[in-house]
This record gives sequence, C-alpha cells and structure tokens, in this order.
Amino acid sequence: MSRASASTTYPSPPTKRSFMRQGCRYAELGIDPDAVVLVYAGAMGAAQGLGSLIEACSLVDDPRLVVLLAGSGTEAEALRGAAASRGLSGVRFLGRIPHSQMADLLATADVAYVSLAQHPLSAVTMPSKTQSTLAAGRAILAAAAGDVANLVESRRVGFTATPGDSISIAEAIRAVLQTGRGGLADIGRRARLLYESEFSVDRTTTQVETLLSGVSRIQRRGLAHRTMDVSRG
Repeated sequence: MSRASASTTYPSPPTKRSFMRQGCRYAELGIDPDAVVLVYAGAMGAAQGLGSLIEACSLVDDPRLVVLLAGSGTEAEALRGAAASRGLSGVRFLGRIPHSQMADLLATADVAYVSLAQHPLSAVTMPSKTQSTLAAGRAILAAAAGDVANLVESRRVGFTATPGDSISIAEAIRAVLQTGRGGLADIGRRARLLYESEFSVDRTTTQVETLLSGVSRIQRRGLAHRTMDVSRG
C-alpha cells in the first residue's frame, strides 16, 4: 500500500493457513498468564527506531508488561545493552526466529509493535508486518506516521504513537495496558476482519483481476478507435 512511487505495489499477503494456528509460547518463555505481551519481530536497525521503545518501557511502571523482541540487526546489541542498563527484566530478546515459528510468536502477542523512524518516505510506507499482524488477529501499536498510522486509527485496529518519541510511545503502552487483554482481543478480532475484507489473498486477487480487466477494456477501445480511423482513411 506504499505510495512512494507512481504505481502501487501490493506485497504478497500471508495465507489464512499461516496464522490461524492456536499455539503460543507462554509456557516455553515462562510468561505469566496475566501478562500483557507486546511483540516486535523484524529488523533491528536505525530505520526501525527501537531505541525509543526501550526508553518508553523504562517510563512504564506496570509488572504486567512483557516485551518480546525477535530479530537481528545493526542496533541489536545496543538495544540489549540499553535494556540491561535500565534493569528492564520484562524486555526479552529472542534473537532470530525461524519463519516456521512466527505464527506461534504472534499467537503469544496481545499487541504487535510496528515502528518506522522519521524519514521522508516513512509517511507513505506500509510495513509488510502490518498485514501479518492483521492476519494474525492482533492489535497494533504503531510508532509511525502516515499510511500505517492512518490505517490503525481510522479502522480502530490498535494504538498510535509519535515515532522516536519515547514519552508518546509510553503513553500508548499505558493505553494498551489499560485496555487489558479482553479489550485487546476485541481489537484483534476487528483487525482480522479488516484483513479478510481488504488484504486477504482472495481480496487482493480480485483487485488485481479488476485492474487487469479495466486495462484490457481500455486497450480494446483504443484498438477499436484506431481501426475506425484506418477504415475512414
């Protein structure tokens, strides 16, 4: 859904089968059943601006909060050090997770974190994990501007915060905690319905077919006009 170029490119959406699994990793990770779990999975580089998430966690005093970060990147060690120096025992780094385990990780989440550092193109960028989170039926906390924030707010599928602003992100985390697991589950169901209505394989295939059909009609009309012009000549 990026509008960074004149033509729109739709990433291949995940299949329903990928995310309708019931497994989760609570027991494996030793997570309390009453915990509110925020999951980030992806690259850990400057573009993701995850340092502000770590800082935000240090501003939230709620023992229910558990943050799971899966992935690797140029900022990973610095992020680990920042969490350790602040004594954030609820922030856990899982390293790189095989793709086959991603469904289980998302099943563990109450809310998934999507972040984009401020950049000229970030306002017109829709991270692919947005669709994955919707497909998994999970609420989104988007520390981003532009398209992804507009989607989350307008379709009521999560929470938004100012990218790079730890105070704003902390406020969004508090809103997540105040909503509670039951409320987050309701948001997640709304997210899944949004995915099925606008982002699923069936839906995007229909959109592509409609687009191609329209192009074909235009081409046929153009050919018919050229034929008429030739016959008149």
